[in-house]
Amino acid sequence: MKRNLEEAFNEVCGEKISSTMCLFLDWNPTATSTSVGLSDGSVSITTLAESKIEKIQGWKAHDFEIWITCFDIHQPQLVYTRSDDCKFSCWDMRDNPSGMVFQNSKVHKMGVCCNAKSPTDPNTILTGSYDEYLRVWDLRSISRPVNETSVCLGGGVWRIKHHPFVSDSRAE
Repeated sequence: MKRNLEEAFNEVCGEKISSTMCLFLDWNPTATSTSVGLSDGSVSITTLAESKIEKIQGWKAHDFEIWITCFDIHQPQLVYTRSDDCKFSCWDMRDNPSGMVFQNSKVHKMGVCCNAKSPTDPNTILTGSYDEYLRVWDLRSISRPVNETSVCLGGGVWRIKHHPFVSDSRAE
């Protein structure tokens, strides 16, 4: 059994979906697909079919590296991307190639390197940036954040994790 799993793992790891470097990967919470953020600013949506990775969609999402790509935990047809180009974007996979739902390029002063979707509120998402700001967004009005705070970590907000019992979040 262990040998079969190891062989399958090695087979999948050998698949090539792009000639550029993968910088981030996220599993779709309701399917067997992944979103892959690439160093050339592209996103690939892949699926695992019979021990083989298939690219089912791909598009140029940003001008620079994509630091994070993730599925919406409440609406898994949506994919969020963040990049060194200071843009925070949302894409709808029901369109092929994926159609842009929104893009905000006016608020982050430096590259956007992390985000966290609220596990309890489908309209709230947080972003972190090299500019050392943690921002709280309402997805119904994306023109500006509902709240932003400088966290002065000495290098940017690279990770955000929601506390399992407290409704606010913690930045690292």
